[in-house]
Amino acid sequence: MEWFKNKHIQVLEWPSQSPDLNPIEKPWKELKTAVHKCSPSNLTELELFCKEEWEKISVSRCAKLIDIPQATYSCNRSKRWRYKVLT
Repeated sequence: MEWFKNKHIQVLEWPSQSPDLNPIEKPWKELKTAVHKCSPSNLTELELFCKEEWEKISVSRCAKLIDIPQATYSCNRSKRWRYKVLT
């Protein structure tokens, strides 16, 4: 945190595993819900149901699930947060 402070980088106060910041969390949750409804009884069935349910999720549905809500943008703009990619 000291390094960020010295570089004048404001760190977001969200947990690192927040679904707001990790776009795969929403499609993953939808997949887990669908597979749970299939009630797999062993690892082979689990793998099969995962593949089947993943195929059922359309590309457009994934795009909608991954999209960051506008409220997040508004909140960040109002607080003048800047995103920086650290490489």
